[in-house]
Amino acid sequence: MGLPSNSIILISGVPGSGKSTISYELLNAYEEIRIIEETDIIREILLGYNDYLSKSERSKIENIYTGDVLMTYDMAASQCEIMKYSLRQIIKRQQRKGIPTIINGVHIVPEILYPFLPFENLLYITLCLGSEAELRNRLQTRNQQKYSKDSVPFLYLANKILTEKTTQLSKEHTNVITFDNGALSKAETTSMLKKYIDKSFTINT
Repeated sequence: MGLPSNSIILISGVPGSGKSTISYELLNAYEEIRIIEETDIIREILLGYNDYLSKSERSKIENIYTGDVLMTYDMAASQCEIMKYSLRQIIKRQQRKGIPTIINGVHIVPEILYPFLPFENLLYITLCLGSEAELRNRLQTRNQQKYSKDSVPFLYLANKILTEKTTQLSKEHTNVITFDNGALSKAETTSMLKKYIDKSFTINT
């Protein structure tokens, strides 16, 4: 017995926290799971913008940041506020089709999404790092023009706030978790998260 057909895993974290890496490791661990890629969500996001604008009575889209912008927690939350309409449609579509799915990104902010997504079998995982040194280590292999040494304290603060906000949420909801994977290998992180996912979805192995 595998994942429930309507299971959705939302993975959040700052750049360098391991969102993409762990998502693809989980893709290998669960043969039925899929990952939402950027090309799949563009159409839904554009539709979501119209929904957002009509509800908020705004004449133009604000707080949409390009990929080269390093976001504070507040910036990510603001972008999530807009994108949540699209994310809701994506989740509804995947659940309707019966496709277990991972959706990850810096725009996934549990504090914003949790009260807005009243669906069953949603799991929120925030990957976090316990120190600036761990984050600096992770970002060394990234684009150094974008992720300079000066960006580490900036991103670590966003990491810290996201961790605190999600931890607070996890005290009230069992389907929300913060997971510090800074000192763990890729295999260790995947193994521990798989146990959590299996338990959350009560998978029989």
